[in-house]
Amino acid sequence: MSYAAIIDPALELSLDHDFGGIQGLSLKFLCAVSRGEVDVKELLEYELAARGYDDNGDWIGFSTRTNMVLARYAGKKGQAA
Repeated sequence: MSYAAIIDPALELSLDHDFGGIQGLSLKFLCAVSRGEVDVKELLEYELAARGYDDNGDWIGFSTRTNMVLARYAGKKGQAA
């Protein structure tokens, strides 16, 4: 099996351009994700928000008035930095 067998071709993702970074993740992190100890959806939702985008790739900026994900984490110490 390969990554290509896991990813829906209809998404039109390139393994070279869109997926290559996963090899750089640590073994400890990958194991925690595999065991369900890390909420990958939440982690990636925050990463998009920190870049100023929503989950559709639309620009929403960095204001907590327009970026609800960043607003959710604003002022929470020890969470999503």
